[in-house]
Amino acid sequence: MRRRLTGLAALALLCAITACQPTFAEGGTLEAEVDGPMVRLTWPEVTPLNENEPVVEFVLRVDGAEVSRPAGWTQGCILSGLDPEVTYELTVVAVDSVGRLSEPLSAAVTTGPEPGESTEISCNTAPPGM
Repeated sequence: MRRRLTGLAALALLCAITACQPTFAEGGTLEAEVDGPMVRLTWPEVTPLNENEPVVEFVLRVDGAEVSRPAGWTQGCILSGLDPEVTYELTVVAVDSVGRLSEPLSAAVTTGPEPGESTEISCNTAPPGM
């Protein structure tokens, strides 16, 4: 006798076959452009699991410590307040409206020689087109 998969069983099977999380564009990388002690980060678009559960934010980490949660519409930011001539491990993860996390994108970057004015790390974003 054949059985039909419905409801949670079908969702569980779908999750076993496909990724049940938001995903960055295939082959996408976290790009980092150094400008002295500042770093301009860009990341690729994210595909949500479905249109009813959009990406609402990203979690940005520097050397494993969370430093910012940019809004889900962003595709980058400028990190300031970093020490000059230091190598940092940068990671970004997408978070959808129900709290699922994407696989992380990471990059190692060494800041330039110019001294920074601020000691607080921040991530500045702007709406698209600005």
